Amino acid sequence: MSDVPMAKLTMQAETDDEVFLLWEPGYKPAAAPPSPNILSARYKGHDADARGRVDCQFVDFDLEEESPLQPGRHTDALAPSLHCSANVLSVKVACSGAAGFPLSLYGSILVKDALDNDGICLFRRERDDPQIITSQDESLLLTGPTRGLVAFDYLDFEVDLKLKTRRVEDDVDFSRGTIMHNCIFDKSPFISNKLESPHSILELNYAPVGRALESTVEVKILKDSTQEEDDGNNMDAFVGGLYGKISARNSGLSEEIVLFDSEASGVAIALGDDGVLKLSRCVVAVPVRDSLVVTVETWAGCGGDDLQEATIKSSFTFMPLLCGEGRAIVPCARHTMQIRVFWSALYIPFVDP
Repeated sequence: MSDVPMAKLTMQAETDDEVFLLWEPGYKPAAAPPSPNILSARYKGHDADARGRVDCQFVDFDLEEESPLQPGRHTDALAPSLHCSANVLSVKVACSGAAGFPLSLYGSILVKDALDNDGICLFRRERDDPQIITSQDESLLLTGPTRGLVAFDYLDFEVDLKLKTRRVEDDVDFSRGTIMHNCIFDKSPFISNKLESPHSILELNYAPVGRALESTVEVKILKDSTQEEDDGNNMDAFVGGLYGKISARNSGLSEEIVLFDSEASGVAIALGDDGVLKLSRCVVAVPVRDSLVVTVETWAGCGGDDLQEATIKSSFTFMPLLCGEGRAIVPCARHTMQIRVFWSALYIPFVDP
């Protein structure tokens, strides 16, 4: 990264919640050197390592495109064969160059798989709702993928993140490019790839999954255990909000997939009228010979001296099903929760488009 020209930036913090970066007067960033187009019209450059991983800059793709396919398409049908997939674990800013920290980031991160050519959103923030990144250890708050990825040959991760400044015309292209994962050659259980841009290095962590099934996780409040009588779907207990962390992982890996984290997002978990928690993510790819571990940790409020006493943590292991549904009842702070996992094949020929 030392030979990459860095933007000359000055820092000015307007409020505690936002950071603005201003270009020094008269500075113009150097244009990127031309690269031969040897992949397709969508790419400027192509540098593949011995294991088939690619780090390149892209030009023509539409970040507004998004796959219409939903999860759980085959919960009542058996697939003739199972296919490879991948779980996106985290995206972090490994280096912010001259900008330093904190950062005010917005934009999109998409992934494209073999099932269709439309993007599956991993992260999307508008300019008026950026995420504030305060350190290298902090991850972007991912909201996808919204369905299981189908990895026949390649997965394309396409990044377009901007750094918010005082004026929109001065916003900086913080990280822009593509990471391509070769599903045929690279079958490591855990992969950490980096995307280098003139102003940053972005770290993408993901885990390939062989012979995978798609699991869709749903968590629902059944009752408030402090009530003497079950009066149905009583949501009065959630006036102060339900705070907690819900995660999932394959039993063969220690790395977890965060489905919602109140501490990281700074907000409570929202509930629907039916008591179902509105998770940030809900889809996990699971090897057919492995199992899915769902962990729910909740506390009654947003903090205080009694926070630790009010925290309850429960885990449940689900064995994979070729199709269908699994259920479990777990206790959490003041509540009884039901975890439902809907199992589906990733892809069925002649059924999926």
